[in-house]
Amino acid sequence: MEKVLHAIVLSKGDSVKEKIEAFVTDKGWQKAIVTGALGSVVNVTVGNAMTQTIPPEVNYTHIEGPFEILSFCGEVVKKDVGSWFTHIHMAGSKADATVFGGGMQKATVFLGLQVFLAQA
Repeated sequence: MEKVLHAIVLSKGDSVKEKIEAFVTDKGWQKAIVTGALGSVVNVTVGNAMTQTIPPEVNYTHIEGPFEILSFCGEVVKKDVGSWFTHIHMAGSKADATVFGGGMQKATVFLGLQVFLAQA
């Protein structure tokens, strides 16, 4: 099957995770690969493993923003009816060029955001 790259255009105030999951649901996909994103977000929380245990203890970092996305990739996998495992790693920079990154827990679109993904 040929993979087609889709672009989701998100607007100011949109929940990034919710909009991605809604798009995948609307398409009827079981799994999607997220290849990137362009734009900026606010109210971001990322998680990073602190231990080597399974599951690891996680440290959560909250970034108010604006937060310019530098990298954004991952997967969205259907678990149960209406339930998704959305695993996206992101890195971004603040106004002073400080860079943060980790597993995206939440993010809200600042001015606009395009997310690129394909059915897996």
